[in-house]
Amino acid sequence: MAKRLVAQSSADAIRAKYPDYSTFEVLTIVYAIVALSEAYRAIRNSEQGSDGFMRQLDKIQDMLSGISSKLSDISNRIAQIENILINLPLVIRGELKGNTLATLFGEANSICQRLHDNLDPRYINDSIPDIKRDSDRLHDIIGSIRGVDGVTGLFTTAPLASLWLTARVAIEKVKSQQSTYVPRSPWAESFMTDSHARFVSAYSLIRRQDVEYNTQIIPHFPKYNSRQNVTTKGIRNIFVPAPKIPKIGPNHPKVYSVTQTLQGEFLEVEYVLTDFPNPPTNAWKRVNLNMPAKGEESGRDAYQTFVTDRRESIAFYDCVPSLYSNEADLMSSFVEPPDFWVRKLK
Repeated sequence: MAKRLVAQSSADAIRAKYPDYSTFEVLTIVYAIVALSEAYRAIRNSEQGSDGFMRQLDKIQDMLSGISSKLSDISNRIAQIENILINLPLVIRGELKGNTLATLFGEANSICQRLHDNLDPRYINDSIPDIKRDSDRLHDIIGSIRGVDGVTGLFTTAPLASLWLTARVAIEKVKSQQSTYVPRSPWAESFMTDSHARFVSAYSLIRRQDVEYNTQIIPHFPKYNSRQNVTTKGIRNIFVPAPKIPKIGPNHPKVYSVTQTLQGEFLEVEYVLTDFPNPPTNAWKRVNLNMPAKGEESGRDAYQTFVTDRRESIAFYDCVPSLYSNEADLMSSFVEPPDFWVRKLK
């Protein structure tokens, strides 16, 4: 199945009529998620030259500086980012319980900055106890947010995992300078295996939602200024096109229109206008969404369902294409590079 389904074109059409989210906030979310693959790439590349990890610490520090900058961006714009996450459909958004994003990313950035300083080649050997404490703290933090699925799960897990992996590799590489030491691979530890499972689950949820938008939701959005009936699908009231020939009255379903004007968007209902002795004529009136008239509740519910689905689909397709394009790199981060522990450190 194509990773970017045809629903994208529908979302683009919706977005053309409604303001989308700030590109900066969307990119900040994606940058936080791909921090893991950036850390992995820096660690892997450090072993590809003859100098080895310990001789490439400046490049590792550069990578940490980049992650710290991203974490600072998140902390500075946490309210805007939360607004984007909250507009994603719940099934792929996930919920953060027991922590606030501001607290979580603030502490992560402090750890990132300490890790950067402790990886200074002049001090790294003496800094191992401090690096170990920070890696343990990262483990505790990620443990406290277990159960968070979807995009929020990726958003909170990836930066923490990038720091934890860097810290654990540094610890094992320093200890491996002793010829008798047998390194413990961070990729085999529960932190990485649990994080990997969270990533796999999140992408599975995202694909499932993509299919649902493509087949069940966006194709059934009402056209503006067109006659609509209301039907029940599961527990949801949704709009369906009404017959072209008007049939209104007590024995026929009510007919609605999602109407666009220069003054904005409104839900209208069709009714009979009597002007005796003239024959009855059809007319339209706005539905009071706060206090719908008797019999108009299902129309109000269908309209609110449409507004929610429209908002969530825009948020979904603002974020998801970038997640798809980075998926392969992210998933490879959970695989130990070949012969990573074979080389003798200098």
